[in-house]
Amino acid sequence: MYYYCMYEDLSKTIESELAQQDVVVVAISGHGGSGKSTLVDKLAQEFGVAENQVVRVDGSHAKNHLQAKGLFELFCWPAIMDLLKHVHARDRLRHTRRDDKEVESVVDVARPPLVIFEGIRPIRPEMLPFVDESIWIDCPNRCCNSTRKEAKSGAG
Repeated sequence: MYYYCMYEDLSKTIESELAQQDVVVVAISGHGGSGKSTLVDKLAQEFGVAENQVVRVDGSHAKNHLQAKGLFELFCWPAIMDLLKHVHARDRLRHTRRDDKEVESVVDVARPPLVIFEGIRPIRPEMLPFVDESIWIDCPNRCCNSTRKEAKSGAG
C-alpha cells in the first residue's frame, strides 16, 4: 500500500509500533540527493539512534563492485539480507561494511529499538517481509541532481 505522509505522521506511526514491539525496522529509499539522509538524521535524533547504528546500504559494496554490470550488483545483498532477517533475534547490529575503495570494516553496535536501513535500493521485494515501514522519497530528478551538485561543491 502506498500513501503520502508528513514527517509527523511517520513519527507517530513509529511511536505506535514501538509501543507494541521491541524492534521497528524502517527502510528508506529514493534517488541520490532526494533527502534520504536528512530524513534518517531527523528520525535518528528523535528516536535516539546513533550514526553508527544506521545501516547505510550504500556503504555495503560488494567485493569487486567496480566490475559490476548493474546497479544491484554494486552492493553485498546477501550480507544486508542476513542482517535484516536476524535483526529481531539479535541484540547487536553486526555487519561488514565495504567502502567504494573496497576497504572493509566491521560494525558491531547495540541494536537500537528503531533500525533504519537507508540507501538508493533498500526497498526490494525480498526485503519487504522483514521491514515494518518502507519509505520512498519521491523527488523529481532535477531536484535530486541540483542537491547532489550542491553537496559536492560544499554548498549543500
